[in-house]
Amino acid sequence: MSALSSALRRVALVGAATLATTLVPAGVAGAVTKGPDPSAAEVAKVTGSYAVTETKVDDAASTKFGPATVYAPKGAPGETFGAIAISPGFLAEQWTLTWLAQRLSSFGFVTIVFTPNSIFDQPDARSRALLDALEYLKTQSTAKALIDPSRLGVLGHSMGGGGALEAASRDLTLKAAVALLPWDLTKNFSGVRTPTLVIGAKPDFIAPVASHAKPFYASLSTSLPRAYLELNIGHAQPALVPTTEVSRAAVNWFKRFLDDDPRYTKTLCPAVAGVNASTVTAYQSSCGQGPLS
Repeated sequence: MSALSSALRRVALVGAATLATTLVPAGVAGAVTKGPDPSAAEVAKVTGSYAVTETKVDDAASTKFGPATVYAPKGAPGETFGAIAISPGFLAEQWTLTWLAQRLSSFGFVTIVFTPNSIFDQPDARSRALLDALEYLKTQSTAKALIDPSRLGVLGHSMGGGGALEAASRDLTLKAAVALLPWDLTKNFSGVRTPTLVIGAKPDFIAPVASHAKPFYASLSTSLPRAYLELNIGHAQPALVPTTEVSRAAVNWFKRFLDDDPRYTKTLCPAVAGVNASTVTAYQSSCGQGPLS
């Protein structure tokens, strides 16, 4: 073996060790391996293996969020699931993200997607609504018996994405967060202790990545499991059209960190499995990917 080959092998081994340390945290003892192994064929699926129920939630259920819908997987008797609260973006209502709530539920999560009290609500209000929605899910919803209260996560789009980051700043017990094309005037999220995926859009002119998604990601602690995925899509696309690249990335992230399923590490490193590479304009993560372009 040449000296160069030996050196490259050592670099690869160091990188693998770094990946194992960062993306396989000490809590693996609590791992929940739900569903089949995430093979290439499995992660390519648009929907998961669980049938899903739908329950409408009246506006009067909470003072912190408006009308909502709960999606719950039909599991085996006694089976419990992680729960995810989902906030739409500025001017948007719950219907814009029901497609994503349904898909996540089909992979084994109880989800709630809501309309904010006001479609003009800023990220701060949306963060409180996200946390209140999780509280509603685990204490009052028809799906409360299905929920493992130790496994809670948040997802939001646009101002809802900023809300997801702020929710993770407020509640350090959250297990996973996804900020989808996030917008927020707050730029520093160094206090977040939740594994966080930030998804940006290169052509986004509403929440330009240079002033939103990228600095949000850069502000997250380098000791935190984190990833930045940049797609070649428009800001409103996930709210108007079911976007498979978004749902696959979110499923992989929540399976890895909300379920703490180590099998899903390979779906995030060195690239996001199931996502068409031609739509990806940048990717950086705890795997040790290079600098953002």
